[in-house]
Amino acid sequence: MRWFVSLLMGGLLAGINLYLLSQIIRRLTTEGSRKKLVFLIVAKFLVFFGVISLILWKGHVSPLAFIAGFSIPLVGYLCMNLRGSA
Repeated sequence: MRWFVSLLMGGLLAGINLYLLSQIIRRLTTEGSRKKLVFLIVAKFLVFFGVISLILWKGHVSPLAFIAGFSIPLVGYLCMNLRGSA
């Protein structure tokens, strides 16, 4: 059960990360305020680094399953784009 929760938590954080990154990049291509967007990218990175570090440091998840869950959405999205279906 711990393995499944770790996999699910990693996938959820990866999905949120990809969504936020896509929104920031969309704003970067449409808006002119680059300093604010660079700050958002750095802030997002620091927040996600802190959250992932805290999750792994507290030991409530299986690290291998968490990393697998974090990687699977990215690999799936990459494969969909390579096939041209996204």
